[in-house]
Amino acid sequence: MPGKRARRHFSQSSEFERGLIIGMKTAGWSTRRVAGQVDRSECAVRNCWEQWTREGTQTRKTGSGATRKTTRREDRAATLVDSTATRSTIRADVAIVPQTISRHLAEANLKSKRPFRALPLRTVGMNEVHCKMCNSGLDMQVLKGKSGLAITFVLKCFACPYRVELFSSNFHEGTQIATINTRFVYAMRSIGKGAEDSIQNAAKEAICENEGNKNIAVAVDGTWQKRGYTSLNGVVTVTSIDTGKVIDVDILSKYCACKNLPFHEKDCKRNYVGSSGAMEIQGAPTIFQRSLSLHYARYITYLGDGDCKAFDAVKKKNIYGNEYPIEKLECIDHVMKRMGIKSSIERANLARR
Repeated sequence: MPGKRARRHFSQSSEFERGLIIGMKTAGWSTRRVAGQVDRSECAVRNCWEQWTREGTQTRKTGSGATRKTTRREDRAATLVDSTATRSTIRADVAIVPQTISRHLAEANLKSKRPFRALPLRTVGMNEVHCKMCNSGLDMQVLKGKSGLAITFVLKCFACPYRVELFSSNFHEGTQIATINTRFVYAMRSIGKGAEDSIQNAAKEAICENEGNKNIAVAVDGTWQKRGYTSLNGVVTVTSIDTGKVIDVDILSKYCACKNLPFHEKDCKRNYVGSSGAMEIQGAPTIFQRSLSLHYARYITYLGDGDCKAFDAVKKKNIYGNEYPIEKLECIDHVMKRMGIKSSIERANLARR
């Protein structure tokens, strides 16, 4: 009998999982990595991605999947039974398995036909869960840390020092980034929700913090999918100095999945050609040029990381005219870092002499 993980590979992928697959493949993830992330077979991931690149949709076709084993009359009967009836009662009436009953209830957006009792977590910890060392009750606390949607459950014994922490989400290997946050972001991007409204609200908040003045100060920085100058994807962000919230982003990608190169398909995600290190130089002026049309604001103060190339590209455009020149601020931490590196080099050169 196959285990739980093996059985999952034979079930149909939900729309949410298909959206995750499209988002991760668009970001340049390998098929094997995506399959491990969503707990699906590589074949299922490959088929979903090929359908997206070929048809522009991830929705399953009507009639696909396993053949229905019940008639429409039996389907209606499973959902029209009295709400207090259990699944065993429904099964006796319509002669179908409990799994099919649960699926029909979910499709009809109905609650479970099997009554259950909801217990508070703290009550469960005190009465149902016992300490491994002294068999006493456990006190449960829920901690909300800095891991986004992930939370921590702490179990403490009432009688001894026993303590254990449980996390509601796994973390990416070698990092403190919860996988639930990554999945949530990919899901929102796949359905086109969340980002635009959040950015608009952040920009309005920045203007309010600046006492209604639409000439605001921002910090500009770039990040890449991986270190070095071989990354296929990069992001340039503009953050309000007053609020610390992101008010605009520009995503640049060299990744192309088109099959008939050098001809690109209409929905090709590639929007940048050149060195990965120069993505920030192209993305910063793009963000500044749309500040008035997007937020009705001007970014007249530019806080950088010590690299003047992106600022020079912005200043060269003279975006706001001579009336609103853009001022450059330097990050003290980056200046100290560069000075420390140069002083170390000078000391090493003097030591060789």
